[in-house]
Amino acid sequence: MKRLLDLKSMCEMISVSPSRYHEMKKPSTKWFDPDLPKPIDVFGDSKKRFYSEDVERYIELKISKIAA
Repeated sequence: MKRLLDLKSMCEMISVSPSRYHEMKKPSTKWFDPDLPKPIDVFGDSKKRFYSEDVERYIELKISKIAA
């Protein structure tokens, strides 16, 4: 079963602040990361959620890039 994470929980998992996450989404910033997990709109409001599996995959990808 897929677990949903809110922005705060997702940011804690990848060790960044929510404001840094928003910078990482923008292609125009030096922090841009195209590999970031994509948010999903579950409840039809402005609060987005993230699949925990996507976040875990992102972490594994970053670790593999460091190890390479």
